[in-house]
Formats: sequence, C-alpha cells, structure tokens
Amino acid sequence: MFEESAGASGFGGLAEESGAVVTVVPEAVVASSADAFVEVGDRVTYVVIELPDERHTVQIVDSQSNPRLHLLNEHTPVARALLGLGVGEDAPLLVPGQPRRTVRVVKILRN
Repeated sequence: MFEESAGASGFGGLAEESGAVVTVVPEAVVASSADAFVEVGDRVTYVVIELPDERHTVQIVDSQSNPRLHLLNEHTPVARALLGLGVGEDAPLLVPGQPRRTVRVVKILRN
C-alpha cells in the first residue's frame, strides 16, 4: 500500500507502509516550437551561426549574471537577442566593439 507524502523537500512522494519516502522531482517542460518563445526564467540552448560547432546553454534570469553557473541577466546582449525567439528562429547578436553575429535557438526548457 502506498500513501502520498510531501516529504521534507516539499515535493510529492510515495510512502510505503514501511515508512520509506521516495521523492518525486518535477520534470522541466520542453517547450515546443509551435507555442513557446524564450522568456525570463527559461533555460535556452543556442548556437552562434558563425560558430556552428559550439552549442551554449544558459538560463535567462532577472538577477545578476553568473557565467560560471550559465546564468545571464535579461539585459545582457545575448539574453536580449534570445528573448522572444522560438526554436529554430534567428536574431542578430549585437555586442558593442564586436562583429555582428547571429544566434539561433535550438531548445527551450521551462521549469
């Protein structure tokens, strides 16, 4: 027999009669290209068209950027280029003092 339990993490889980708790972690939603556009909070995989062998995955946040954790503030040039794009869409990447490049969204993950 199983019972639902929130557990210490706050996530739902199942508890057997023996008292053991199994934590169930919610999965991220992979947004389809038909209905999703990059928003703040999304984890986005993109490529720079001029460097097609390099894929980058970042999370766009409304807090401070942290490149080590792949967090980009929504006001950075890369985030501004990605916001509003759907999977497969391109946008110019304009960074002062750098040549113009183009970014393409490969995947959008929404928590």
